Amino acid sequence: MNVAEFESEPVKGIPGILPAGERVLWQGTPTWRSLFVHVMHVRWVAAYFGLIMAWRAYRHMVEGNGIEVAASSAAWLGVLGLVVMAMLGGVALLMKRTTIYTLTSQRIILRYGMVVPLAINVPFAKIEAVDVKAFSDGTGEIPLSLSGPDQFVYWMMWPHARRWHFMDPKPMLRSVPDAIRVAGMISNAIAATVTAGEATASAPVRAPQRAPSVDTSGSHARPSGAMPAVA
Repeated sequence: MNVAEFESEPVKGIPGILPAGERVLWQGTPTWRSLFVHVMHVRWVAAYFGLIMAWRAYRHMVEGNGIEVAASSAAWLGVLGLVVMAMLGGVALLMKRTTIYTLTSQRIILRYGMVVPLAINVPFAKIEAVDVKAFSDGTGEIPLSLSGPDQFVYWMMWPHARRWHFMDPKPMLRSVPDAIRVAGMISNAIAATVTAGEATASAPVRAPQRAPSVDTSGSHARPSGAMPAVA
C-alpha cells in the first residue's frame, strides 16, 4: 500500500504489469461537472462574488454615487468572479484528464497527478470498509477506510482523499459516475476475494457481505451487514 511516482504505464491507468491471475474489473474517471461543483466548490465561489457585488452596489447607492457607478463597480467584480470560476473549471478539467480509477480482482488503484503522475495502490487486504455518498446527478464519492499502520499523507492524495481526515487520511474516489453501482462492485469484489481465500496480504481482512447503503443527505454511509474477519 503506497503512493508512488511512475514513468511508464503499460496498461492505461495501471503503472505496471498486473500479476498473473489478476484482472481488471472496472475502470473509470471523474466527471468534469461533478469535480467543478463538489471539489472546486464553484457554487460557493459564485455566491461569494454575488454577495460582494451586491454589497459594493449597495454602498455606492447609499453614498449617492448613482446607479451607473454602482452597476459599473459591481460589473468589474462580476468579471473577476467569472475569471476565477473559469480557472477553477480548468483545474477540474485537468483533474478529470489525469485521473483514472481502476478496480482489479485484488486491489484498487488511483492514478492521478496534474504535474507529476502518481498512483495509490490499495490491496483489498487493507480495506476495512467501503463507504459511499451519492449526489443528485448520480455521481458520488467512495472513501475507503483502511487498517494497519501503513497510512497515507493527506496532501499527497488531495483531492482523492476524504475531506477533513488529516490525521487519518482515507483514499477516496471522487465524482465517480454511477457511484452506487461502483461501490457495490468494490464491496462484492472484496467479499469474493475473502470468501475464496485469495487475499494477497496476510493481515486480517473485513469485507461487507452486501453492497453499501447509500446516503444522499450529506454524510457518508457505511456498508450494511456483517463484516467477518478472515485470517
